[in-house]
Amino acid sequence: MAHVTNLFRQVQLFCPRHVFEGIAGHHFDGSESRKLSLYDQFTFMLCAHASQANSLREAVEFFDAHQNRQYHLGVSNPIRLSTISDANRDRNADFFRDLYAFLIGQTQRDHKDKFPCPIKIMDSTTISSQKFLAHNLKLHVLFDLPNELTLSAEFTDDKVSDLTWAKSKEYEPGDMLIFDRAYFDCSWWEKLNKNGVFFISRLKSGILTQSTQEEQINEGNIKSVAKMHFTGEASSAYSGTLRVITVHDERRNEDFQIVTNNHELPASTIAELYKKRWRIEFYFKWIKQHLKIKQLFSKSENGIKIQIWTALIYYLLLWLMRETLCKTMVRESFLSFVRFIKMHMFTPNMSLLQGKRPPADTGQRELFQLFLNPTGQ
Repeated sequence: MAHVTNLFRQVQLFCPRHVFEGIAGHHFDGSESRKLSLYDQFTFMLCAHASQANSLREAVEFFDAHQNRQYHLGVSNPIRLSTISDANRDRNADFFRDLYAFLIGQTQRDHKDKFPCPIKIMDSTTISSQKFLAHNLKLHVLFDLPNELTLSAEFTDDKVSDLTWAKSKEYEPGDMLIFDRAYFDCSWWEKLNKNGVFFISRLKSGILTQSTQEEQINEGNIKSVAKMHFTGEASSAYSGTLRVITVHDERRNEDFQIVTNNHELPASTIAELYKKRWRIEFYFKWIKQHLKIKQLFSKSENGIKIQIWTALIYYLLLWLMRETLCKTMVRESFLSFVRFIKMHMFTPNMSLLQGKRPPADTGQRELFQLFLNPTGQ
């Protein structure tokens, strides 16, 4: 039985050691562990994110100040700045990518009640790395909206378009994809529609369309709902009928149009789902600010990728830990939970892993239930 002595050790437990070693066996032959084991490197990077260190040197100094806790974390040797820097530069970041993929897949299997609804946001964020590299990196993500978790992610050069990445992915029938105008492509939309994949987006300007059966509506900020098909060149790429919902943006005092191939959900639900697309922007901002992606620890592309993959893993482990808790104080906000872990991560004999699971977000659950059963029956 694992010996639990502090909160950080409890976070570690959500990435079982046997899982870690099993995936590591597919990437490394063991020769990398002479000075710094792979698990030592992983533990250190999680601690760097937990402590919100502003540099690799600061992270090493923080970790070194808690040497008496390292034995219970499974760390076998002291961490040296040059050693961890070399490891981040030289060890293949694909291992951490595969570790995240396994953990998120296991999370979906173990928490089936939390993943009943296939509403996914597609977006990307730029990692400003030109200080060290000749180019910036772009992180493309497929984001589970109800649970606010990254289902899959991939790095490309920042010159690779969002649409190019999106076309390379496979989607399940019934998926609901939400994305902005950067993903506009009639032929790709046609493929999604024929495969039973729903989407919600906005039209690019200058695209020729013709509306039929327009209905004026006075429901909240929704002004009208119409059926639409493309004309001109776009008509040969997308042959189906789309649904256009005109919404008034009170903040900007202007109208904008949402387009979808879903003809069953209420217009208000479509509008609300598109509005929630901004959740991923807050997620990117949160990750960069509070897991310190803005302060890059490495001058190499591989090291930057390791820093970001371990940040995503740490976020996922905290999500899993929070789902297990019954303490009401951690339900205030995810940020409050992160700060609590930071302040007490090495406090001796503190345990949160006991009691009942926390209540679900009832309002959000009802919205996603409506997607699953639009008739309300």
